Amino acid sequence: MAYINTANDKEIKDYMNACDNDGVYHSDRDLSLMTLQQKGIAALTEAGYEAGESNPHNVRAWVVSNQYGALGVVVGAHSQEALDEAVDAGFMDSELMSPQDYKEYSDNGWHDSYTYAGNASEAIWTEYLSVLEIDTDIV
Repeated sequence: MAYINTANDKEIKDYMNACDNDGVYHSDRDLSLMTLQQKGIAALTEAGYEAGESNPHNVRAWVVSNQYGALGVVVGAHSQEALDEAVDAGFMDSELMSPQDYKEYSDNGWHDSYTYAGNASEAIWTEYLSVLEIDTDIV
């Protein structure tokens, strides 16, 4: 799948602040965020999905971020697929759990602090993880 590295992009932090509770950005809030939508469209185009064409699996663009900002824009049919793509693309390397942390959290039953993602089902921190859909229909 396609992905675009957006590390440290200010517009993604602004985007996350402008999202409704449903996690979807709505264009009437701030047109200055067009760059993020364009990145989403570029990722979809790179994956072979053009606006107005058939998209039977409902593949969409997603922004994946942590507490420090965006890690990347990826495409997927749902948020878990987007997270898997982000891990496989290497965007989530900063969120990988160390073997010692994984053992401690697993042994203590603190399973709400991490999840498994990517083709290798790697354990990643989820405490500050955000996976938000990008509304690419506005451009």
